[in-house]
Amino acid sequence: MDRLVRVFTHPACQGCGTVVKLSWELSQAVSGVRLRTVALETKVGLAEAQREGIKTIPTIIVSEG
Repeated sequence: MDRLVRVFTHPACQGCGTVVKLSWELSQAVSGVRLRTVALETKVGLAEAQREGIKTIPTIIVSEG
């Protein structure tokens, strides 16, 4: 079963780079895991974060897909 790992980030976030790096390493090491970063500095990314109820970053959501 494939899993999608979404990492919600922003350039001003000090810890986001580390979380993205670790998530990328996970996606490379585990078959069926895909990574997608969601940039909160864009309108599309901000809207997705609002739909998910994201209040702090970095935030990781893992889902089927």
